[in-house]
Parts: sequence; structure tokens; C-alpha cells
Amino acid sequence: MNQRLRSHAALDELSRNAKAKRIIDHLGITAKKNLKILDVGTGSGYIPSEIGKIHTVTSVDVNDERVAKADYHFKKITSEQLPFPDGSFDVVISNQVVEHIPKQAEHIAEICRVLKPGGSLYVATPNRAWIMDPHTRLIGVNWLPRRIADYYTRVAKKGAWDVFPVTYGWLQKSIQKSNVKIEKNSYDILVSIDNDASVKKHFKIMRKVIPDFILRKTDWAYPSIVFVGRKI
Repeated sequence: MNQRLRSHAALDELSRNAKAKRIIDHLGITAKKNLKILDVGTGSGYIPSEIGKIHTVTSVDVNDERVAKADYHFKKITSEQLPFPDGSFDVVISNQVVEHIPKQAEHIAEICRVLKPGGSLYVATPNRAWIMDPHTRLIGVNWLPRRIADYYTRVAKKGAWDVFPVTYGWLQKSIQKSNVKIEKNSYDILVSIDNDASVKKHFKIMRKVIPDFILRKTDWAYPSIVFVGRKI
């Protein structure tokens, strides 16, 4: 991580609390209590605060932009390296963090390292293959070489191109390389959130207009990449 990178923290309480509940549901730990959970990328603090009402949560970030500070322990960090021993947590969450870290392979290795054998991992990030970047709302910027993308974002008055989008295949292989078996992918998550009123409309539209067998085969191109895994 790099403190010089611009913040993209989401500060809306309702959407963050809804996201926290979805993450717990995707992980399959809704009925469990007092698990030891690491949340990487605290941001506003709403997600770790909401999850911390049921579990013991530690949240880390390179910046302290917290609005919600209750029900979890916060620790400021300075790099991708996490200040915890191997196998420290039952669950590790990396929600919309990967794309903001230049040393992404190190980030994935670290969140898997601190996960206990048998523990659950949740990783979500925007997809480089998608036509639009969700941070700048610019079309095609994800596909460009970094120098050209930076020129594009500056001309569009969106600031420097400080996002590092990844592909479905790269993230999948990086997680598996760290001894984590993927149990749910983007397709599984899409199906499970179909009836969730808080989910963005384009996800629901996808399920209505695209045949299921196509959705299953093309999850590598969804707007978001989501993986839920278990450490071997």
C-alpha cells in the first residue's frame, strides 16, 4: 500500500452496512458468532463496525478516514505487509482494496498468510475486463497502458490514474497459489444476490436478459470480481 495514493473510501452508511451483511452472507457465517476477522481497507469504518457487532474484528488501513469507530479494533499500517502472525484469523476480508495496491501479489499472499487453515477468505475488486472504470466512470481506461490511461484521466479532469485493475484469471490464480481453494466465484455471488434490494440494478438486469448458461461461462467479464475461498 502507498499513503500517497488518493483515497477512494466509500462513506455512505446505508450502502456500507448493507455490504457488510452481504459479505457475511457470502462467507456463510451468518449463524456463527465471535469469529476472529481481519478487514483490510477500513475506509469509513462502517463495514468492520457492522460486522464487529457479532464477531471480533480487526481492521487495517494506510489512512485513518473512519467515521464509524465502534465495535472493532483499528490498526494503521504502512505497507502490504500485515503485522500479524501466520494463521491469526478465522476470516479475512479484502473488499475493493486490491485495485488500490501497486504490489498486488504481495497483498494476496499476505491476506492468505494470516488466514487460519480452514479459514474463509473474501476478495472483491472491479474487473479490468469491464468496459468502464467505477472510480472515474471513464469508458475503456482499464484497457490502456498506464501512461496513456493517466493522460486520459487527467484530460478528463479525473486526476491521476491511481487504480491498478486486475483480471479474473490473475486474481483466481493468485488466490489458489496461496493455498486457498475457491468455493464461490462471481457467478455464484451474482445468483445469490438476485433478490437483494440493495444491489445495483445492472446486476439484476444481467440475470433477466442473459441466459444462465452464458452468465456461468462469462463471469470472467463481469463488472466486479468476487471470490470466496477456504484455506487448505
